[in-house]
Amino acid sequence: YPAGEPIMYMQTLPENNLNDVGLAGSRMFSFYKNQELNINGRLDYFTQSTVKGFGAKQWEAFNTDVTKVQNNFLKNLNIAYLIKIIKNSQIQVNIGYGERIPTSNERYGYYLFNRPDQFDYIGNLNLKPENSYQTELILKQTFKKFEYSANIFYNHINHYIYSYQMMGLSAMTIGAFGLKTYKNIDFAVSKGFEGSLKIEPFSNLNYLGTIKYIYAKTNTGLPLPLIAPLKIQQAIRYQIKQFQFQLEHDFAAKQSRVNRDYGDRVTSHFNLFNARVSKKFDIGKAKLQALVSCENIWDKTNREHLDIGNIPRFGRNFTINLNYLF
Repeated sequence: YPAGEPIMYMQTLPENNLNDVGLAGSRMFSFYKNQELNINGRLDYFTQSTVKGFGAKQWEAFNTDVTKVQNNFLKNLNIAYLIKIIKNSQIQVNIGYGERIPTSNERYGYYLFNRPDQFDYIGNLNLKPENSYQTELILKQTFKKFEYSANIFYNHINHYIYSYQMMGLSAMTIGAFGLKTYKNIDFAVSKGFEGSLKIEPFSNLNYLGTIKYIYAKTNTGLPLPLIAPLKIQQAIRYQIKQFQFQLEHDFAAKQSRVNRDYGDRVTSHFNLFNARVSKKFDIGKAKLQALVSCENIWDKTNREHLDIGNIPRFGRNFTINLNYLF
């Protein structure tokens, strides 16, 4: 605390009320024997304001009356069209429109400290709700010993709520780099794909794999913050009688598309291997499951991109679990 300064009291989030009245509806249509159309919609009316008192009075320093009621009428609609090509295959197309009001922090936050970028944040009462358009294509196929799914998506978000630094104003938190607030930018986009695969070459042997990638940017081409890189997770599982053995591999690509304004840091790629062994014991009608795991077998230094700060995760570590199932 600054030496010689008097004791100060501050509410970093004034007490506030959020009221919502909503109406939702859905309808499903079937065409022939292999097609479905699902329509889901929702309307919401929100009112939000702070409660008169110390927290609201603080805002008078910015000549702002946060007790004024904010009213927002939100609309959400999703249409899903499903086609069953053959008995074990289907394609689904989703088209949606959604709206989001600013959170209490984004509207009324008062020198709220944000650990990832080490800035204090102050809200903005004039933020507009975000509205987004979403499209998605999903393909699934299931066979006796083989199944997979693939998902491609694209989101376009208008009035995206983005943070920026307020120059000439100091932070309150000791060690904070400065003060930030929020504004609406024209738009932001995110697109990517997800996939999963399961193979069962033998009745007691399985391969499981997933992959996910997201590419996101603002209307000026800046990367959006907190976007994880390409991630692949796979496992081989072998089961014999009451024993189960599993070997896992986790891969994350290097993430160099970072948002410096938000405090994003470049993260290196990593390959991790884990091993797990479990056994079930019958106890009457119940079961006792013992599980022993070794994670990060090769003791590699790693950090997920969404982890706060530059703190690495565990090196080689062991866990023992006992589960009683009844």
